[in-house]
Amino acid sequence: MAQEKGNWAPYNVRSIVNNVNLVFKAKDINKLNKVAYNFIIQHMGFIAHYNLGGFQDVYQDLRKFAKRLQTGELSHDLDSNMRQADCQERDKWFSNSYGEAYCKSKAEAIRGIVNVARSWETEINTEFDKREMSSDLEVATALAGKYGYKLTSGKEVTISG
Repeated sequence: MAQEKGNWAPYNVRSIVNNVNLVFKAKDINKLNKVAYNFIIQHMGFIAHYNLGGFQDVYQDLRKFAKRLQTGELSHDLDSNMRQADCQERDKWFSNSYGEAYCKSKAEAIRGIVNVARSWETEINTEFDKREMSSDLEVATALAGKYGYKLTSGKEVTISG
């Protein structure tokens, strides 16, 4: 159904922001739903990655997701999406084209998502750093074992060859 110029239906900000919060709370990108995914790819500087499943595959590491929610995929500026939210409310072209309620909801959802990402960033970085280290150590242990070595915690390893 086409939206009427200047009178687009506003987003359900609470639902979208709560879903992104759930992703971080559960530490699981697979909790991201289609509504929040569509909002993010349409309004926050992301590409679609083919579909929701492809997007979830790319952002399994929530450290990357938290950062990109702030910057989009084409920037490294941590305030990029916050400025985009401000633009939605200030630029009269947007409100004339889509309606004030739609633009306000879009700006509020963007800010809400960025604030959620920022609020979880430290915890997510700590958790995913631990996961990465554990995974790396599993690989290192397997490789060391393959060649007759044993890794022990806190010991320096010298390999001469």
